[in-house]
Amino acid sequence: KRVYSPYSNIVSATPEVRMSTPKLKSVTERGYNSLNINWEKADGVSYYQVYRSTSPNGKYALLGTYDENTTSSISRALIPNQTYYYKVRGYCWANGERVFTRFSNIISGTPKMKAPTLKSVEPNTYNSLRINWEKAEGSTLYQVYRSTSPNGKYALLGTFDEDTTEKISTSLVTGQTYYYKVRGYRWVN
Repeated sequence: KRVYSPYSNIVSATPEVRMSTPKLKSVTERGYNSLNINWEKADGVSYYQVYRSTSPNGKYALLGTYDENTTSSISRALIPNQTYYYKVRGYCWANGERVFTRFSNIISGTPKMKAPTLKSVEPNTYNSLRINWEKAEGSTLYQVYRSTSPNGKYALLGTFDEDTTEKISTSLVTGQTYYYKVRGYRWVN
């Protein structure tokens, strides 16, 4: 025959989801219109959401949701020289609902257009020079400038499409030294 003691006192507890907040590690330039976003894995997280804004305290838009094994994303179709701000949060499912972590730290990044490379300036005729440059990723137009001193005022010689990488500078004074520079640009918005 069993003999029972009285029941113990009653203690309650509720199982809770235990997740750590993801940490954003880096936002790095990938190209003239894209950035790489990298974060650290967070304990207990099943999915990550990446958010982007154009100001640190502005409205953030969801860029994508990634599984627990993914710790990087590419932010595409960005405007060159515009600074973007990123943050990440994790979540898991509990009782049919999503449970979110706090947002990570915020890191900014700015995709930048590269400068074209001026390859050469060579004599063409007694009063002209041939300027050659390499294309720069992201540039759809190029402007060529000329001056008679390296730190002097430069005058625009012309604007050229993305398929042009050469310009003849004419009506020059024989024996005079000329200085050239090229920059690329593109239209946005």
